Amino acid sequence: MSAKTIQSVPGTTLAGAAGSALFIPLRGEYFDAFARGEKRTEYRRRGPRWNAETCAIGRRVVLSRGYGKGQRLTGVITGFCYDTIPSRLPGWLECYGHGAGDAACITITLDQPNARALPPGGAKEGQQ
Repeated sequence: MSAKTIQSVPGTTLAGAAGSALFIPLRGEYFDAFARGEKRTEYRRRGPRWNAETCAIGRRVVLSRGYGKGQRLTGVITGFCYDTIPSRLPGWLECYGHGAGDAACITITLDQPNARALPPGGAKEGQQ
């Protein structure tokens, strides 16, 4: 199996879970997919910023359409694993190319009020 799941242990506190929300800037197409409910997992290159400690289950997240403050979604990390063969993940090769190392797979459950974050029909053409 190529994915290693990290699970919380009842009665323990995972680092980062009670700290500040994890900020995740996204390309417009991926932000829109989260807003429509079509995407639940974000893939990042495993490293100091994206690992089991910083992406602890239960930690709050803020998804941003780019780095601006105009469109944001909030939620919580509900799953995390590493994938050692990330080339098969959607969008991985386009973003990171071959030989980028393991993927940190961050499963996110959005808060319910986020349903209004995306205008009907999606984002305006040319808007990121």
